Amino acid sequence: MKDIIDGKLYDTDTATMVCSIPVPTRDDTDSEWSQLSLYKSPKDQYFIAGEGGRWAMQLGDGQTSHGSVLVLVSERDARVIFRTHGFAEHYAQYFGPPEEG
Repeated sequence: MKDIIDGKLYDTDTATMVCSIPVPTRDDTDSEWSQLSLYKSPKDQYFIAGEGGRWAMQLGDGQTSHGSVLVLVSERDARVIFRTHGFAEHYAQYFGPPEEG
C-alpha cells in the first residue's frame, strides 16, 4: 500500500512492519473485518496502514470508511501501540534500550 502525505511517499513495501495490531470486530463477515499494522519508514517515520470491509475503519469523527487507510503516528504513539499489544520484549529493536525505572 502506498500513500503520499505532505508531499512524501509512504510505502508498506519499503517500510519495516513493526507489529500487527489486533482489531476487535463483532463477527467475521467482510463488512466488519480489518487488518492494521504499525510500520516504520526508511526515514524513521511511523505509520499505521490497514485494509477492511465496508464498516471496518472507524474514523476520528465517528464515521466509518472502507478500503485502505494509511495514517502517520508520532514515535510516542508508536511506542504506546507497540507496548499495548504485547511486544515489550522486542522494544529495544525498534526504539533503543529503555531507561531503567
